[in-house]
Amino acid sequence: MRTRSWSYTRIRFLCFTPGGELISLPRGATPVDFAYAVHSGLGDKTVGAKVNGRIVPLNTQLINGDQGRDHHVQEPDPLAGLGKISS
Repeated sequence: MRTRSWSYTRIRFLCFTPGGELISLPRGATPVDFAYAVHSGLGDKTVGAKVNGRIVPLNTQLINGDQGRDHHVQEPDPLAGLGKISS
């Protein structure tokens, strides 16, 4: 059993939600993976992230014990920025 536990921790790790819930993620997971692990709808709307209170790029690899927070839009609208384009 000891080997199995050790091998599991090599391929998975734990991150915390802002509310203190633990989320198990595979090694190499990013804030987008974290968002999808919390809820698939949240992952679809993620536009930014904070890890341990710092703004990070969405391709940042999370590590064991990180606290994640994803920033998302309520309704993704690909045409929302068209009024701001000048050309």
